[in-house]
Amino acid sequence: MALTRITKGVIKSNINYDTHNINSTGVVTATKFVGDGSGLSNVIEGVGLNTTGTSIFNNLNVIGLLDGATAKFNHVSIAGTLTYEDVQNVDSVGIITARSGVRINDGGLTVLGNGISTFNDDVQFAGVAGNNNIQWYRTQNLIKFDDNTKLNLGTDNDLSLYHDGTTNYIVGAAGTDFIVGSGSTLRFRKTGTIEEMITASPDASVDLFYDGNKRFETTNTGAKVTGNLIATGNLDVLGTITYNASENIDSVGIITAQQGIQVNTLTAGRVPVVGSGKTLADYANFTYDGLHLGIGGNLTIGDKIIQLGYPNTHLAFPAANTFKLTTNNTERLTFSNNDINIPNSTLIDIPIATQVKLPSASVGLGTDDAATTVKGDNNKILHVGVVTARTYYGDGSNLTNVGGASANSIAYAIALG
Repeated sequence: MALTRITKGVIKSNINYDTHNINSTGVVTATKFVGDGSGLSNVIEGVGLNTTGTSIFNNLNVIGLLDGATAKFNHVSIAGTLTYEDVQNVDSVGIITARSGVRINDGGLTVLGNGISTFNDDVQFAGVAGNNNIQWYRTQNLIKFDDNTKLNLGTDNDLSLYHDGTTNYIVGAAGTDFIVGSGSTLRFRKTGTIEEMITASPDASVDLFYDGNKRFETTNTGAKVTGNLIATGNLDVLGTITYNASENIDSVGIITAQQGIQVNTLTAGRVPVVGSGKTLADYANFTYDGLHLGIGGNLTIGDKIIQLGYPNTHLAFPAANTFKLTTNNTERLTFSNNDINIPNSTLIDIPIATQVKLPSASVGLGTDDAATTVKGDNNKILHVGVVTARTYYGDGSNLTNVGGASANSIAYAIALG
C-alpha cells in the first residue's frame, strides 16, 4: 500500500505503509527508524529527536541539545559548549585537547600512569582569594612565589624559604643542622658585582671582607686580623701576644698583666706610661736618650729596686720609714727612723783622703786605719780598743783615765814631748 497523504485519523502500527514524506504537527513515535538519517531536516528545536533504543547515525548534526542516557560516537565535532552533567568519568584512549582551557570546579585532577605531564606554557597555582600564588613563567624561565608563600622542605616542614614583603627568610626547624656543602670555594658577593663579602674554601681559609677588603682570615694555626681589633669586653689570651711593627697599644681602660710587662727595647722619646694615680704618674716626668731613663719627678717604690740580672742584690723598703741595702743576699746597711744599722760582718772601707764628720754624740769606734783623719764635734769618743792616730789635737787636759807609761799610752807620748 502506498501512502500518499493522511489528513485525519491514525496510522495503525500493524499495517505497513510506503511513503516518501510524513508531515506531522505532533510527535512521531516508532519502535525503529531505518536509514542513515542523512535526509532528516528541520527537527524542531525544543522538541528535538527522542530515541529510546539504540540509534546509529553515520552523520549527526545537532544544533540544539543532545540528551541521552547512553551514547557512543566514533567522531564528535562540537562547535559550541560540551557540558557534562552528573558525569563522573570521561574515558579517552587518545588525547583530550581543549582550545581554551580545561576547568575543574571540584574533585581535583588525578593523573595516572608512568607518563610525563607536560605544560607548554605558563602555569599558576592559585592561593586563597588570589593571594599567595605560585607562577611558572615559561618565557622568563622562573618560578615566582608571592609574598608569604613558603617553599617548605622535609616531612615536618623542617626548612622554609620565603619573603614576607620586606625581609627574606631561610628558616630551619629547631634542633636541625643547616649544612651548605661545596667542593669548591663558597662565595657571598654583593648583588650584581664580584665584590666579595664572605668566602670559604675547602681545606683552606674562611675570609671576611669589609667593602671588598679582607679584614679577617682563618689560618692553620689560628686567625689573622688586618686592621684594628676592638674588644668592648674582656679579651682572654692563653698564649703570647706578639706585636710586630706596632708603635702603640691604645686602651681607654686598664691593661693588667699577671706577671708584669716587659719592654725589651726603648728608643728616644718612647717610654712606658701608667695613668694618673698609678706608680708612674706622668710620662712628661720621664726622658730617655737612647741609653739612660731619666725621672723628672718622684718615683714611688712599693717593695724593692732589684739589680738587673742579680735578683739577690736590691734596695728594699721592708717597713715604714725603713730601707735596707742587700748584696748577694746579705744585708749590708739598714736605715730605720733615726738609726743606722751596719751588721758585724760588713767591712766599711773609707779612702785615705776622705774625712768623716761626726755629730755631737757619743761614737763608738773600732780599729781604724792610722792614715785616715777622723774629726768630730762631739765631747767624747768612747772606745774599747786602741785608738791610733798620727796627730792628736789639743793639750790633752780633758783626757781622763789615760794610764801607764808604755809606748802605747797617751801619757807616754806626752811625757816624750
